[in-house]
This record gives sequence, structure tokens and C-alpha cells, in this order.
Amino acid sequence: MNYKFVKLINLKEKYKEKNLKLNDYGLVLVEKFNVLTIMFFNENNIGEYVLMDVEALDVEVLDFEIPNKVKQLIEDYLKSHSLKGCDKFSDISFNDCDWVELNVEDKKYAKYNIHKGEKGVITNDGRIIKDEVLVDFTGVDENGELYGDIISVNIHDLKLVEENKK
Repeated sequence: MNYKFVKLINLKEKYKEKNLKLNDYGLVLVEKFNVLTIMFFNENNIGEYVLMDVEALDVEVLDFEIPNKVKQLIEDYLKSHSLKGCDKFSDISFNDCDWVELNVEDKKYAKYNIHKGEKGVITNDGRIIKDEVLVDFTGVDENGELYGDIISVNIHDLKLVEENKK
């Protein structure tokens, strides 16, 4: 069953502790008896994954066949790299047009003249990629001049100010 895609269909407490939820998807990396080591993917934070041993009865195997070439690439990668997933999925998520505030002072933001306390709007449909999200910190000053920038910000450096009520 290695390298089959699965969907979580039974949400036990030990899975909840990792912030997994029903219907989360993963890739089976190892099968030992009735226990599967699965790489679960966080749909809210692309690039974030959790490695977890799961009972086979708690997942549904999806009707999707990975091409042999891709299976070989996965196998080669696993032989030459050690995977280190996160301890649990981050529970931070943003929606498009949510208002956020930068809660740190950091030179990576200061180079765009964006500082702690600045407020911005989440863009790019709120997609988080490897703990980063695009935030629009632009505005118009009292002279009618455009200021600010749209930059990638670490989600841990932001706090939600006002949620977009779609």
C-alpha cells in the first residue's frame, strides 16, 4: 500500500492532538501490519505536513494511482533525505481580505518601510505557503501619495484584527 493517497475517515483523539480533521489527505509512506505511516498535508498551509502512524481502518484508500516513475522519485528522495514533519498542523488560517496587524519589528519588513503595528489586508485568497501569506500594506497618505507594499509575512508575525465576513 506504500505511496497510496488516503483520506482520514475516523477522527480519534490522538489525531485531533495533531490538529488533523476528518477528510484530511495524506500519502502512505510505510505499511507495517495494520499501521500506516502517513504524511498528512495541511490544506490551510501548503508545504506543512505531519508524519503520523495511523490504524489502517481509520483511513480510506483513494482511487488514484501514482505513476511508477513518481513512486521511484519518492523512494529515491526518502532514501537520501530524512523527513521531519511538524509536531502538529498550525491552527492559524486567514481568509482573503481579513485585516491583520504586524506584531513584530523585523528588518525583513522594515526594508519595505513596514513596522510593528502596521495594519494590512490578507491577499491571494488567504493561501498560506510554508507559514507565509501575502499582506497588502499599501495606502494613500495625506498628500495623495501611494505608500507601502504587498509583501510575504510569516503568519506568526501577524494577529487578526478584523475577520472578513464573506
